[in-house]
Amino acid sequence: MITHYTYTAREAGGSRVAGQIVARNAEEALSVLQETGICVTSIQPVPLGRAKGISGRVVLSVQERSVLLESWAYLLDSCLSMPAALTCLHTSAPQPSVRRALQEIQQLIRVGMTLSEAVDAGGLVPPSWAALLEVGERRGGFIEPLLALHKHGE
Repeated sequence: MITHYTYTAREAGGSRVAGQIVARNAEEALSVLQETGICVTSIQPVPLGRAKGISGRVVLSVQERSVLLESWAYLLDSCLSMPAALTCLHTSAPQPSVRRALQEIQQLIRVGMTLSEAVDAGGLVPPSWAALLEVGERRGGFIEPLLALHKHGE
C-alpha cells in the first residue's frame, strides 16, 4: 500500500527542509530521502484523507514548460532511460519548484505509479497534458507526446 509521509530534514549546509513523500513504507521513504543527500530528522505518515498532491501545481510559463518537455523528449530520443532523463532534467532545472516536482515524480514511479500518474500528482503539467502522456504509455512511447505538448506550448 502506498502511503504519504511528511518529513523534516537538514540539508548538507544545515538548512532545514520539510516536505512530503509517497512510499510503500517509512523505511522506503527514508531510503529515498537519504539518496537525495538530506538528513531526515522526523518522518510521519499523513492521516488518510489529509494527504494532498505532493507539490501542488508547479508555476511555469507555457514557454518554460514547453522547453522542459522538449528537453525531456530529446533526452529520451538520445536513448537515455526514463530514470536517467528525469535525473538530467532534475539536475539542470533552474527553478527549485521544478527540481522538487521532478524528484517527486521519480519517487512516485519508484513506488509503482505510472509516468502519467506521477507527472499529474507532481503538478508539473496540467491534467490534460498528463492524459496525453498516458496515451504515450499505452502506445509504448513518450517522445511523440512530449514533442506534441512542446509544440502546443509554442
